Amino acid sequence: MAQDPSVACIQQLGGDDRLQSLFKKAPLDISKGQPLEVLANQSKATAKEKAALSILVSELDRCTELGADWRKQNYPASINGYGNTYQSFLRSAIAELYAGKLTFGDFAKARDRELTELLNKVSQEVQQIQAQRAGEKRQQEQAANAAEEQRRAAARRSADQAEAQRRYEEQQAMQAEESRRQATLQYLLNQRQVQPYQVQPYQIPIPKTTNCTTFGGQTNCITR
Repeated sequence: MAQDPSVACIQQLGGDDRLQSLFKKAPLDISKGQPLEVLANQSKATAKEKAALSILVSELDRCTELGADWRKQNYPASINGYGNTYQSFLRSAIAELYAGKLTFGDFAKARDRELTELLNKVSQEVQQIQAQRAGEKRQQEQAANAAEEQRRAAARRSADQAEAQRRYEEQQAMQAEESRRQATLQYLLNQRQVQPYQVQPYQIPIPKTTNCTTFGGQTNCITR
């Protein structure tokens, strides 16, 4: 995962020869706490240490600016605000150490308090962000589940409509078939009611005999 460029820049300051004597009284990294002798140190900055403090402020400003855009893109505005507040405090505390208003022990204890407060605020903010994102994720899941249920319901309605259409068409086909069967049956019944054609029997003609007689020049014939 990409890291804030300011972090790497500040870590490199730990090897800066110009700041080594200063870091013995004011450690660069206090995330794991500070030694007791640092917290109890009542000395104030010498001329050489003031020169080192001036260099430290310039380098810290440079490192902070180096990662400004990255933090805007990757951190919530609230967390960036907490970080900016801590940077302002650190700059102000270094100025008071430089001016002799604070001892190194006072500076160390002030840093401890401010860093602890910063980490607590960031931790609370992260928890709130995580809770918010978890809530948003639940809402998205609920919306997705609702959409899926609507899709399934629509699919069921479509399937029911298709089944109803299939049954309707099947019923229509059965009715059409029944109508054809009834029409055929009626046709056959009508055919039975027609009188059959009666064929007249063939009559064989009876042969006749004709007898003729002639008398006085006349001939008479009788057919029997």
